[in-house]
Amino acid sequence: DPTNPAYTPMPQYVGLASEFELIDLNVRWDTSLFNGYKLQLGGNYIYNLAYDEDEMWENADGQLINNFDDNTGKLESGREAWMLHAAFGTSLDLRRGGDWLAFLGYKYIQPDALPDAYNDSSFHLGGTNAKGYYVGGSYAFNEKLYLRGRWMSSEEVYGPPLAIDVLQVELNARF
Repeated sequence: DPTNPAYTPMPQYVGLASEFELIDLNVRWDTSLFNGYKLQLGGNYIYNLAYDEDEMWENADGQLINNFDDNTGKLESGREAWMLHAAFGTSLDLRRGGDWLAFLGYKYIQPDALPDAYNDSSFHLGGTNAKGYYVGGSYAFNEKLYLRGRWMSSEEVYGPPLAIDVLQVELNARF
């Protein structure tokens, strides 16, 4: 009912407003420390070369609804995503019984940095427009069976507040 906005649902559109031409830079450093402990540090940076707000407005015929701030009149989006990761333990691949690993990291993913399908489906329950941390650990019972747990805490980069916390516990077996 256009005469009564309080009873009119906000339209939601599905589709990609931005094009994607990605540069993806990855860095990883593994080293052995004292008493055979291992340390891994990593980073990932993604930049969308094809991101163009003017083109997005043009493609949408001025009808962008999602990620639009009515107060400022600006599109709340972006072309960058990055992640930092650190892991420490007796082994990075958990190949022997008694091996363990602890890890933590931080992710920041702007809405149009990359297609939603390329992201971890567990962090922020998938998609983009998320930032937050994760922490976890793994323990190998033997060479074929290990347990992994992780806690992920995320929130929206832009838009109304939405925080999502996820706890995962996995039992993994190799054959």
